[in-house]
Amino acid sequence: MQNGYNKLCDWWSLGVIMYEMLIGYPPFCSETPQETYRKVMNWRETLTFPPEVPISEKAKDLILRFCCESEHRIGAVGVEEIKTNPFFEGVDYDHIRYAVIACRQTQIKLVLNNEIIILIMYSVFCIICLLALFLSFE
Repeated sequence: MQNGYNKLCDWWSLGVIMYEMLIGYPPFCSETPQETYRKVMNWRETLTFPPEVPISEKAKDLILRFCCESEHRIGAVGVEEIKTNPFFEGVDYDHIRYAVIACRQTQIKLVLNNEIIILIMYSVFCIICLLALFLSFE
């Protein structure tokens, strides 16, 4: 049953964005808008993780907790549920605005070692920024 737009729709969207950043393409990617729509509507069968792309179990779990039935969606009972999710372990929410500086310093140190690590760090940083944006409206 469709109930219209509410905050839970934003959490679904964050899960989709997180998937795309960590996997490299959208979860419901298709050749046509009709096929994309079909995949979104049948998300229980179509939201899968490609075995060739490494992703942590914590990340998978959070994406699946964002992209599920609205009554079971993480954040349904409050934002604290999201902030305490194991994926965000170690995030200092009181100083999250300073994360940009820390992330850039980390990127500089890693640039000579492995470009993949930089991409992962950037993706995680973007996810944290999106979460901070959502949390600022709470």
